Amino acid sequence: MTLLYDLALFLTLMGALPYLLPKVLLGGHGLKERLGLWPREFFRKREVGPMIWVHAASVGEVHSLTAFLPVLRRETPGHRFILSVTTRAGRERAVELQGEICRVFYLPLDLSWLMKRVFRMANPKILLVAETELWPNMILQAKRRGIKVALINGRMSARSYSRYRLFRGFMAQILACVELFCLQTEEDARRFRALGADSSSVRVTGNFKGDLLAAPQMRGERDVVRNALGIAATTHVLVAGSTRRGEEEEIAKAIWDFRDEKANLRTIVVPRHVKRARKVTRLLRDKGLIVQRFSQLEDGTTSAWDVLVVDTLGQLMRLYSAADVAFVGGSLLPYGGHNPLEPASYGIPVLFGPHMEHCQRSADLLLQAGGGIHVTDGAQIKEVASRLLLSTQERHRRGQASLRVVQESFGTSQRVVEALKEKVL
Repeated sequence: MTLLYDLALFLTLMGALPYLLPKVLLGGHGLKERLGLWPREFFRKREVGPMIWVHAASVGEVHSLTAFLPVLRRETPGHRFILSVTTRAGRERAVELQGEICRVFYLPLDLSWLMKRVFRMANPKILLVAETELWPNMILQAKRRGIKVALINGRMSARSYSRYRLFRGFMAQILACVELFCLQTEEDARRFRALGADSSSVRVTGNFKGDLLAAPQMRGERDVVRNALGIAATTHVLVAGSTRRGEEEEIAKAIWDFRDEKANLRTIVVPRHVKRARKVTRLLRDKGLIVQRFSQLEDGTTSAWDVLVVDTLGQLMRLYSAADVAFVGGSLLPYGGHNPLEPASYGIPVLFGPHMEHCQRSADLLLQAGGGIHVTDGAQIKEVASRLLLSTQERHRRGQASLRVVQESFGTSQRVVEALKEKVL
C-alpha cells in the first residue's frame, strides 16, 4: 500500500510538472519547499536542544495553536519548535507565531523520499500533527527514525471516517505508529478506535479553540465596535459569520422580512472567503437591500445601511462582540459548519444550521445548554432572531448559557500537555 500510495502521488506530480516547473524556478507558492529543495543550513539555528516538529494544515489549525504553544513551551524548557503548514494563508498566520517557533515552512509532498529528506535535515525528537493531518509517509518515516508521533486537537468527520474505512488495513498500519491521540470528542475517539487506534493511546481532551475564547477584555469591545460602525445603542444587530455560497440568499430573505416589520435591525455578513465579498454585495443589493462594504465605511458613520458586508480579513471575532444574535455559516448547506464557540464567547445566542459536522461537539453542547438554536433556512433565521430580539429575558438567558459552555471548555491545552508528558515528552 505504501508503494502504491507513493506511485499515485508521483504520477500526479508528473502530470502537473509542466504547470509547476515555472513556479519552482521562480520560487513561487513555496514549491521549492514543497519539493524538499531547502538549502543545507535551512533548519540550523544557534540555539541547541531537542526539536519538536508541529504540523498544522491552514490558518484555522495554526490559529488554534496560539493557545497551546505557550503552554507546551512552558512545560518543555530547552526545546526548539518548527512548524510546517500546507497553505499560503496558514503560513501567513504562522509567521505571527515567530516568538514561539524558530522556523516555519511548507510541508513537502508526502512522498517517502521527500519525507526522509526533511526528517534527516530537521532531525526532530517529536512530531505533533494537528487535527486531521494524517499524512501516511510523514508518520511512517517518523516511526522508522524512532521519532515519537502524537495527534493533537484531533478530529475525524463522518465523511473522512467513511473514506478511511475503505482502507482500514492501511489506516491501522498508520495509526499504529502514533503514540498518542488527543481528540476533541468521544465520537472522534470512537472513530479512531474503529480504524485501529490503540485504546490505551486515545485521550478525549477537548478543543484548543475553547482556550482562545476566554479573554475577559473580548467581551468589553461591544460599545467600541458599535460606535465605530455608527450603530446606536437601541439598534439590534445580527452577525452572520463565515457564510458560504447559497447561504446569503437565505439571510437576505430573513433581512427583507425584518424590513417589512420595520424592525430596528442591522445585519453584518462576513463571508468565509473574502474574495466572495463583491459577489455577496451584488446579490444582496439585487434583493433590494441597502448594502455597505466594510472597507468603505468611515469610523462612526451614521449612513443608513441594512447590511454591512465585510471584505477584509480578521474582523469576525471583533464584530461578533457587536451582535445581539449570531448565525454561524457553513451550516445551512453541507459545508460542515464553523466554530459556534466564537460568538458564544460574547454571551449571545447562537443560531446554526443542521450541517455542523466539523464542530459537532461544540454545537451539541450549545444546544444542550440552551445557548444554541437550530435553523434550516432564512424563514427560521428570521423567526428565531425576531423572537430573541423582542424578548430581552430569553436573549439574556440563552446568551449566558452560551458563555457557560465556553467557560467550561477551558483547559484543553493543559490537558494535552499533561497527556504528552505521560506518553511522548
